Amino acid sequence: MGYYLFHILGGLAVLTLASELALRSAPGRGRAIRLGWSWGLLLSFCVCVITGFAMLTPLDPQLRLPVFYSHIWTGAAGAWAGLYHAFKRRRALVN
Repeated sequence: MGYYLFHILGGLAVLTLASELALRSAPGRGRAIRLGWSWGLLLSFCVCVITGFAMLTPLDPQLRLPVFYSHIWTGAAGAWAGLYHAFKRRRALVN
């Protein structure tokens, strides 16, 4: 599977690890880190929705592939951020 999907997921895994290490070393920065993840999730969701709707319209052939890739990439980033969010709050989700 191409589309640089594994590169993006690998980069997000490194970013997740870095944010977890930063949370442990400087607990006071937790709010800023969570805010960054929330904005990343919102931004990826918005771009994924816009590109998804764009694919429903007749696009110039030169734009089809970049729009498709953007949709895949932001969907993967949003899925990663959403799963990370759910994992971090798993106790609250179960109870």
